[in-house]
Amino acid sequence: MAIKRTSLKPDIEHGNFTGINNIDSAITIGPRALRSCTDYDNRQDGILVPRPGQTSIVNQASHSIWSNKENTLCLYRKGADLVRLNTDETSTTISSGFVGSRMIFRDGDAGQVFLTDGTAIGMVTGGSVYQDMRFILPVDHFKNIAPSGISIEFWHGRLFVIIGNKVYFSDPYLPFQFDMQHNVISFAGAVTLFRGMNGGIFVADGNIRFMAGGDPVAGMPMTVRADYDAVPGTDIIIPGDIVGKQPTAGMTLWFLTDNGVCIGNDDGGFRNVTDKKFNRTFSNGSALYRRDSNINRYITVGKG
Repeated sequence: MAIKRTSLKPDIEHGNFTGINNIDSAITIGPRALRSCTDYDNRQDGILVPRPGQTSIVNQASHSIWSNKENTLCLYRKGADLVRLNTDETSTTISSGFVGSRMIFRDGDAGQVFLTDGTAIGMVTGGSVYQDMRFILPVDHFKNIAPSGISIEFWHGRLFVIIGNKVYFSDPYLPFQFDMQHNVISFAGAVTLFRGMNGGIFVADGNIRFMAGGDPVAGMPMTVRADYDAVPGTDIIIPGDIVGKQPTAGMTLWFLTDNGVCIGNDDGGFRNVTDKKFNRTFSNGSALYRRDSNINRYITVGKG
């Protein structure tokens, strides 16, 4: 697959980053770029004292919480269990025996949810029935079952599985059937971002790329959008009409990179909204969108 540099439509119209600036000195940038102090009391002698609080202690920490596009289903991992959070705030264990440290979920068709934790790959239907996709036989006997990977994506009826620098994709509308020899895309480095948009796929493999089109078999030309990498796990997709000073039609992809927070849109438009105002401080993380005090916030946490 040829990689070429071409010009695309104008970059996304979003204002500059108004979040945390961890590069410039607070003395030179003034108080506007600083976060308000909400968890400390200021004593008369000027010393900040932490306010009292509570700590939740559990035997098995929960992680990898996820909800679907309709916000009708919430899944997460608790220890080795796959758990559904119910509307009355109780929980139901759907399946057990998982050993991977992080679980990735993706919406599928007809209410399906696909998931992987690096060691297992499966599918949840109806919000309560789990199937291990490694035991679902392909329709064509000469095809392979779904492999498990560090991440997945479901796009245009195909399930994509990321393993190192390779991305394997299923036959169309047969997410449990893979041609491991032919249906594979190889990249220059380990794939740290792979998210499908309306007009193509954003990929990071040491560079940020956009694969335009809708069929990986027919060929999807790639354009380099930036010469730095993405932080795994920090990507989220939110509607473009709720973010930015000039709302964007369609969906927007937000993710953290080595050089700050970046935004991509449906047709491959790309912009770094922090540029040199933010340093990468962790090797992998998670992200969420939150609206607070009439401000749209993209929040990331990470480790490493």
